[in-house]
Amino acid sequence: MTIDAYALIALDATKSYLGISNTNDDTIIEDCINRASNYIEAFCDRQFAVRTDIVEWHQCTGPYIIPRQTPITRIYSLQKGEANALSVTLGTENSSYVLGMASVTELTTVLRRVDSTGTTTTSYQAWASYSLVSSVVTQMNTIDGITATTIVDGPSSSLCPTAPIDMLNKTAYLTYPDEDVKADYDPSRSRIVIRDGTQGRVLLRYYAGYETIPYAVQDCCMQLTKDLYVSRRYDTGLVLSDTKAQPDFLRRQELMQSMLAQFKEIR
Repeated sequence: MTIDAYALIALDATKSYLGISNTNDDTIIEDCINRASNYIEAFCDRQFAVRTDIVEWHQCTGPYIIPRQTPITRIYSLQKGEANALSVTLGTENSSYVLGMASVTELTTVLRRVDSTGTTTTSYQAWASYSLVSSVVTQMNTIDGITATTIVDGPSSSLCPTAPIDMLNKTAYLTYPDEDVKADYDPSRSRIVIRDGTQGRVLLRYYAGYETIPYAVQDCCMQLTKDLYVSRRYDTGLVLSDTKAQPDFLRRQELMQSMLAQFKEIR
């Protein structure tokens, strides 16, 4: 086990807080740090450590949108529209497919095929593995019966989420936003004010997070980590999935509520 890149506290500082100088329990402590960090971010509904390329889709229904992460350091782009990024077709000349659908989520493209026996095959091209549209297309073309073409290359994470589109013996087009939205960032309210009346779905790319995690967040993470570690270290029957979950959960919720109320985002 290693500490997550976005963990809220460091191993050395945590061991000092726990009064531990040896390395015997480093793996346990690292796991506890990761879990405590995840608890806090889930409770606050936000991320704290700096992320340099945050991608979010927002449904714009009023004069502003609220990014999920703060503080915002830089806004790269805010875009709308649907221009063709790639095309994909499932041909049946040499196959027995009776259904073919292409769709996009916020994390991956999805190709679903059903053959004449009723067998369904689903293929995913996740952004984590295929960061460019062209790499998505290259992977699609390795799939039986699929022919895909790059129309405009760019980040695959910019592909517009879409419900399944029929691609059986016809061309399905997957799109991306290609029009800039006029907007200003209002740091006093952590929101982006729309200046051109745009409504509907928009794609926001930005840079946000704390270079130094707030001390209250670090303190809370230390206490949660200690709680998790002590429970695991001295109760050999307790596994890291928390078998005595209910009392522990309530105690941790109370701790986070008392220490993190100012950071909790209510949407």
